[in-house]
Amino acid sequence: MKKHFFIIAALAVITVSCSLFDKLDELTKFDLPYDTSVNIEASVDLPIPAGQTLSIPTPPITTNSEKQFEVNKTAKNLIEEIKLKELTLKVKTPEDGNFDFMNSIKLYISAEDLDDTLIASATDIPKGTTEINLVVEDVDLTPYITGNEISFKVKTVTGEIVTQNMEIDLHSVFHVDAKILGL
Repeated sequence: MKKHFFIIAALAVITVSCSLFDKLDELTKFDLPYDTSVNIEASVDLPIPAGQTLSIPTPPITTNSEKQFEVNKTAKNLIEEIKLKELTLKVKTPEDGNFDFMNSIKLYISAEDLDDTLIASATDIPKGTTEINLVVEDVDLTPYITGNEISFKVKTVTGEIVTQNMEIDLHSVFHVDAKILGL
């Protein structure tokens, strides 16, 4: 009888410990949003024919990751993984602008001393679309986000000539998973 009691007690302790560990693990996960914009100049003077690839870099973004890690009670050396959670493009100007000039889009992340890495894409963009939620890639981006600066590079296959200057807002959210208490 004592043997059964100890087995049940041990299982109860393990179950409670696992549940507590899972709750602690959730406390070390958080999101980091980054916003920037992309300017696309009208291609009236130098038309870019449909079907061509247009490559547009964004300005560098300071990650402030050390500060963000501190706010979330972790540190760079405790980061297990950082992945892109969501990425949205939205036409800011002109007011009546849309993504009709795009057939498809690929978005890359870059940082000093690191190769460009594909992080999100979209194909078959419907006519009249003013906002695109890209499909994100399942890739660990820790070396990029823990660095000082990142930038994005938009590569799009054009569907038609861009007739107006455009400003496109880029909103990204990265999910950070850090070690529990350094374990």
